[in-house]
Amino acid sequence: AFMFARDIAPVMDTLRRLELILLVFGIGTIALASALLHSVIHRALKPLNTLALKIGSIMPDELAAALAISNCPLELQPVVERLNGLLVRLKHAFDRERGFSADVAHELRTPLAGLRSTIEVTLTRERTAPEYESALNECLDVASAMQVMIENLLTLARLDSGEFEVVPEDVELGPIVAAALAPQRHAFAARNIDVQWDAEENIALESDSSLLHIVARNLLDNALAYTNDGGWVRIVARGNGANAVLRVSNSGCRITADQANSVFERFWRADASRTGTGTHCGLGLSLVKKIVTTLGGTVEAVSSGGGVFEIAVTIPKRQNLA
Repeated sequence: AFMFARDIAPVMDTLRRLELILLVFGIGTIALASALLHSVIHRALKPLNTLALKIGSIMPDELAAALAISNCPLELQPVVERLNGLLVRLKHAFDRERGFSADVAHELRTPLAGLRSTIEVTLTRERTAPEYESALNECLDVASAMQVMIENLLTLARLDSGEFEVVPEDVELGPIVAAALAPQRHAFAARNIDVQWDAEENIALESDSSLLHIVARNLLDNALAYTNDGGWVRIVARGNGANAVLRVSNSGCRITADQANSVFERFWRADASRTGTGTHCGLGLSLVKKIVTTLGGTVEAVSSGGGVFEIAVTIPKRQNLA
């Protein structure tokens, strides 16, 4: 048998060269692809980066300036539209907060000015004991009104932030309204206001009694404040299936039917001159609506002919706090 042999060194050299060429080509290809990919991603994200810079440069007093949508890629246009909508809502929220702060300052400034004026006038000369007593009673009335306003503001703030814990318990609507009415009967009688009480017995609720008391008290405070002297107030409490309904109506109403639902806005008054500032600050009915909504109910205000104004509160008999 014959055997033939051949030196494979040239072949191995060729294979090593090919391996080196492939390695260099592969590395070059990966580097080129990475560079191209980086360039493509950078170009693709450039509109997004530009949008992020514009958003980051928006100041609180520039919320009305909408982001331009004409030069945005088609894919980003829905995002820009939603952002513009968010900016509009934020502007409205900022405007409400500024207006709210201004109203609070206005409402506090007026009674404080009255309080200071009463004290300064009283101290201008020596007075008799009855005169001092009268001045102190006047100051006490102003301080009490301010305390009510601050308590309402605190309750509204806690309800808005969700910090107020609703504690349902078994209560009856009639006794709660009667308890809120009792301390005000003298004030109604002093103005010769006829209070008509028409409450169904045994309207059982599973609800927060402290919140219900605030609702009843503010409804009666509002009726006392705006009923004409010698007029009437009617309080009706009824069970209506799964709900309880409380209606408080009064004579002497001077607001129109179109203005009726505005009574639930904070610091709203039909009187543009803001008569009564510091005494009736326009928070009571706002608090009523917030509480009733928190309890899962509804509230409605109606101003009908003949100067009759009515607020109807509907509250579920059983709380669903799940």
